[in-house]
Amino acid sequence: MNKKIVIPFIAVIAILVFLYEKFKDKDTKRLCFNLSTNPDPSVFGKSYWEAFHTLAGDIPCSGCKTFAEKFMVFFHDLVNIKVGHPIYDQKNYDYFLQFFSDLKSGKNISTV
Repeated sequence: MNKKIVIPFIAVIAILVFLYEKFKDKDTKRLCFNLSTNPDPSVFGKSYWEAFHTLAGDIPCSGCKTFAEKFMVFFHDLVNIKVGHPIYDQKNYDYFLQFFSDLKSGKNISTV
């Protein structure tokens, strides 16, 4: 390739990268996960659970974050039961069972 074309091309790319970094949204966080597409839970499970728990823990609203983290543990325990593993947090598991029971019965769950 001709040097007269390569040098300006690289300069344009460098300027675009600089402008992107300067003006990108500062209120964002980039998270990347390496997630397996293998259907075997022993292969994909750990990385997916790590991603789910990380996402719940990164919610910026403290009230939502706390609820999401506890809900993710509940969800993980549901899967544990399904596959024959022990419940990790029985108190949390029981809380959500009651929470959903209250929701179904029409109780005001915003006070639960």
